[in-house]
Amino acid sequence: MERKEWVEYAKQETGLSEKEIKDLDKKIRLQVSEDLGHSRVSITKTYLG
Repeated sequence: MERKEWVEYAKQETGLSEKEIKDLDKKIRLQVSEDLGHSRVSITKTYLG
């Protein structure tokens, strides 16, 4: 699924705005990167896409 499609899907499923979804996605990716021990979202992107 392309990112734009994913954002549209998430908007429909959650009722959140595009900005809210993007902000939440960024927050979650940062948390995952910290949990993995490297605190680099760019590396986490490799795992999550």
